Amino acid sequence: MTNILPDQLGLVVNGVIYRYTTVKIPEDQMTVDVQNENALGTGYIFRERDDWSNLPGNTITKTVPVGSIPIEYWGNGEIKVEGTGSVVDPQVAYSYRYDTCADPINDPSCPGYDAAMADFLDRYGLLYQNIELKDPLDDENVKNALDNKTEVKEQEEDKERAEKEKKDKEKEKKRREIALSAAESALSSSLEISQAAMLEAMNSVPSFQSYYVASMQGGMYPDTNMYQITTVPENKKGLRLGLAQQLMHDKMTNQQYRR
Repeated sequence: MTNILPDQLGLVVNGVIYRYTTVKIPEDQMTVDVQNENALGTGYIFRERDDWSNLPGNTITKTVPVGSIPIEYWGNGEIKVEGTGSVVDPQVAYSYRYDTCADPINDPSCPGYDAAMADFLDRYGLLYQNIELKDPLDDENVKNALDNKTEVKEQEEDKERAEKEKKDKEKEKKRREIALSAAESALSSSLEISQAAMLEAMNSVPSFQSYYVASMQGGMYPDTNMYQITTVPENKKGLRLGLAQQLMHDKMTNQQYRR
């Protein structure tokens, strides 16, 4: 199997895919076993049997899932025929994947990573070395670069802010122009409608032509005496009534001032 599967730590087999053709007479008894020995024990780690008894020869393709069996368990494989008949054009393939956590040091997310890394560093004498760590932010060149970067960033932010304010003002100006245009259009339409309504009302007055004067003759028109000169006689009844009212007024005035 080392010539078929990669010799890689963490490799596990998920399934076996095989294909072959049987040559036989339908009445003959025949079975075919596709199998792999257990490399770490006895018996077989995988076995799949096909019974061709009382069947004519044919071609079969089959996929058999086996779960995640590590590569070290897979021993030599074979296709074994029992009975009368033969197998031609056999093909066997193995579906596999890698378990990255088989060696925890491969991935920090694997269980046991810290212990595996500590063991690795200790093996090469790197675990307890006195290494002076220097903060890169204390370096003058780094500080200057950060200050320049901050200044450039602030300038870019100021520029973006100014451009945004300019765009906002232009948008506001445009909105005002649109609103003013709409208001003027509405007012113009309103005046046109009012004038049209007035003209329509004037045209609907019945016999309005009778108020028109087509022409008037010129010249002088003499005065005309409309009333006769006469003398209006005195109203004796009114005189008596006025005298009585005057006497009553004098009486009330005297009583007021106790005369």
